[in-house]
Amino acid sequence: ALSGMTLGFSTMYMLYTSVITGLLTASDTLSPQAFGLQKYGEVGIIAIRSLIVSLVYFLIPLPLVWLGLQSFLLSFGQDEETVEKAASFLRLSIPSIPFYIIYAVAWKFFSAQEVVYPIVYSSSVSSCIFLPMVLYLFGPTMSFEEVM
Repeated sequence: ALSGMTLGFSTMYMLYTSVITGLLTASDTLSPQAFGLQKYGEVGIIAIRSLIVSLVYFLIPLPLVWLGLQSFLLSFGQDEETVEKAASFLRLSIPSIPFYIIYAVAWKFFSAQEVVYPIVYSSSVSSCIFLPMVLYLFGPTMSFEEVM
């Protein structure tokens, strides 16, 4: 169970989180420049463009990658049970990706304007609510109770 979750988390980070973070890195440079030049509308336009590009990446190529992921992992000699657990973990984590994109874009948007407290507070509250809920709802069904 631990190896399946580790493989699933590593795959999720490699395919989703790192690529989306890389896509949004351009707004780290462009948004503060626009804000410094007092082009406040441009900061919003950059955030909207970042959101659209990230969501297009999430909606178009990732489902295609997802279709061949299990056979791809098996071709590298991974254990079949481990790959099934990783696929199960990824299936459950995929609905969180659009929310991660929204969070990352909002973080870039607010940090360009030097406003960080709303993101810190919302992250803290959502973590305190969401993480225990996920562990309660999905932990037993995914058979990860040996890990906890």
